[in-house]
Amino acid sequence: MVPVSTDTGQVPGKQERAYRVHLEVPLYYRVLGSKQWVSARLVNISGTGILFHTFDELANGTRIEVNFHLPAVGKESAGGEVAGKAVIIRSVAAAVSAAEVAVKLIGPRLRPSAARRTLS
Repeated sequence: MVPVSTDTGQVPGKQERAYRVHLEVPLYYRVLGSKQWVSARLVNISGTGILFHTFDELANGTRIEVNFHLPAVGKESAGGEVAGKAVIIRSVAAAVSAAEVAVKLIGPRLRPSAARRTLS
């Protein structure tokens, strides 16, 4: 079972954040122009972007490609693969653990799972 929770992330007096869904699944990314995919861990997803953890240093403004799978949820969703380009808007390095990287998705594509159910 994939852990899923929600977080509005609203702080009084601050700009309203996009609604987020906590979703821990494997994620793969590569810097545009690179042939090497890097393994990372998706932490959450919103309507505007994603947050993931990686051990690489990534600078703000870096353009990347991302790929991850959304799990099936109930009878209404078969899940699927999300792939697309993104730009890093925040990267916070950690001395001992993985860096936290926030990216804005640019034209993501959702490819439905091959095991998609037909709803009646």
